[in-house]
Amino acid sequence: MMTLLPLSCMRARDVLAHRALEDADPVVALAALVPAARPQVEATLRQLYFPTPPPELLEPEELRTAREWFHAAYRQRLTAALETLRWTWSTALDPPRPRQRDAAAYCPRCLDQFRAGRSRCEACSGQSLVAFPDPAAS
Repeated sequence: MMTLLPLSCMRARDVLAHRALEDADPVVALAALVPAARPQVEATLRQLYFPTPPPELLEPEELRTAREWFHAAYRQRLTAALETLRWTWSTALDPPRPRQRDAAAYCPRCLDQFRAGRSRCEACSGQSLVAFPDPAAS
């Protein structure tokens, strides 16, 4: 083939990979093919489990229902596909370690940490913060 069509041969890998992966979810393909991409896959999972709260005044009820249905269906499909790869995705939702002693809460979406007195993450459009577990309770 190389002697007859040398330019086509250079693209053979691209053509074969495109056909092999055309039905694959991009996040699952990334998790399967690029182990170093774990942070990006985990960030995508956190965005699915903790979506940005939409402005309530601009979103009709039908749109909110459709959006919630889509997120739930996609979460289920994505986590099932990651489980078939034996990929431990649930650790993506674990709380981070506090970076400072006075860190009281974190944003479950972006993992930023906050001191006491804050209840929302402005970077994530008002995502509610989650309190760190009390180390004395452990």
